[in-house]
Amino acid sequence: MSDKPASLPGLFAERLEHLFQTVTRPDGKRYSSQAVAEAIRETGDGPSIAGSYIHALRKGEKDNPTYKHIIAIAGFFGVRPSYFFEEPDTAAGDTARDQAIYADGLSEDALDAIRAMVESARALQGLPPGRAAR
Repeated sequence: MSDKPASLPGLFAERLEHLFQTVTRPDGKRYSSQAVAEAIRETGDGPSIAGSYIHALRKGEKDNPTYKHIIAIAGFFGVRPSYFFEEPDTAAGDTARDQAIYADGLSEDALDAIRAMVESARALQGLPPGRAAR
């Protein structure tokens, strides 16, 4: 890793692509840019956004998303908008990796039970439903 700080557009694209590579649909497949755009539009409270625009953000071809787009994309993936700009928390990355390793091989029924427990915990904390509950 270079000591040179990443530029915001490069960092944004890198972080967005990371979400696309690591956050999967309930069936385990990856989301497409178009599917994310459609899901954001379907909420009715997000901005108008095209799959091609999200794809361009992922590849760094577009580098200045609006605040509303950042909020909508972050909301879809269940991260804070600041995720795209803050220094990485390596401990959080390690935790996510460990959780993925432990979940490997579990049946859909077991994964559904885990999702239900997480949603219950979110409700107890007064948090809105997570991405998986949509």
